[in-house]
Amino acid sequence: MKLTKSQLKQMIKEELFTERLKRFKVYVSGESEPLILLGKSEKEVKHTAHQMIQNSSVKIKKVVKEAMSRRIDGKTLKIPQPSDFNNDMEKYFDALNKHMKEVEKLSKIQKKKKKNEGKLTESGIMYRAGVKKYGKEGMTKIQQAAGRGEGHAEIGKIKDKYEKDKKEVKEEDNEGKMAKFDAKEVFQDAEDIFKMIGEKDDLPEWLEAKITIASHNMNAVKDYLTHHHSGTNEIKEDWSSKQPFSSPEAKKIMDTSLRDYAKQLRKVEHNVIKDWMTKAKAGVMDYFDVVNGLTQGDASRAHPEETEFLHKILMKDKILNRFRSYFGGKKGKPRGK
Repeated sequence: MKLTKSQLKQMIKEELFTERLKRFKVYVSGESEPLILLGKSEKEVKHTAHQMIQNSSVKIKKVVKEAMSRRIDGKTLKIPQPSDFNNDMEKYFDALNKHMKEVEKLSKIQKKKKKNEGKLTESGIMYRAGVKKYGKEGMTKIQQAAGRGEGHAEIGKIKDKYEKDKKEVKEEDNEGKMAKFDAKEVFQDAEDIFKMIGEKDDLPEWLEAKITIASHNMNAVKDYLTHHHSGTNEIKEDWSSKQPFSSPEAKKIMDTSLRDYAKQLRKVEHNVIKDWMTKAKAGVMDYFDVVNGLTQGDASRAHPEETEFLHKILMKDKILNRFRSYFGGKKGKPRGK
């Protein structure tokens, strides 16, 4: 039988006059918030919860005795107990209602503070990364230009200037030494960021995307070094050193295979173009949407070389002209300002 609110209230009132009840949190599968119930023991509360739910298939994950007080935003709030009001249920429920309103108020203040602290942390990470890339002087110039309301082009010139200066100072014949230095900086930054982020932190999407891209890029570097490093501190990337085929059979196999590879790639290219043009003709997607899809979002969707392959297809004149044919001579639909 499902208990009504009035029946439950009467049960609580009768129990309070005979024996003091305790508050429990009952966590039910499929529910984000726990039920708050009163009872003498966990077993009794669990039984009451099953009666209220009236569904034996629903699983009760755990039952936790609630503390007599709670601390929110640096303040300790005492949870009202029936005994504080000589078991007067009306006064008890009034006090409990007032307590919950205070909890809600302080929770909102605490959430706002955490959000502001998160912004400061993000700002600090971005500034530190900027100093590493452009130097303190360069970062100061960039911030001053942004404060004056300069456009992207002007700020971009400042970035190019100071990043270029840094490269000119450090560019040496020993590229491996500089790569190791940069790799060490990446390692130190990653270690710092790992310590800054908590397991339950709610991070903005753009920050999660940057971490994903950085992880993806470092994995690509590791894979390249693993498969193309000669083991003698030299990267083998020059195709000009000719070596004969190991056998006539190997030459024949590669001739046939290369034709098959090219055929497969042309088929993939055809399918990609067909998909783009079908959606462009229907007016659901234009050239700029494809560009945004290739350059924005979760970097783990595709390897950088795969994205570059798609970008080269997109930039062919015949593809651009087909987009223009669907959008009145332009590559896409008008955007709102």
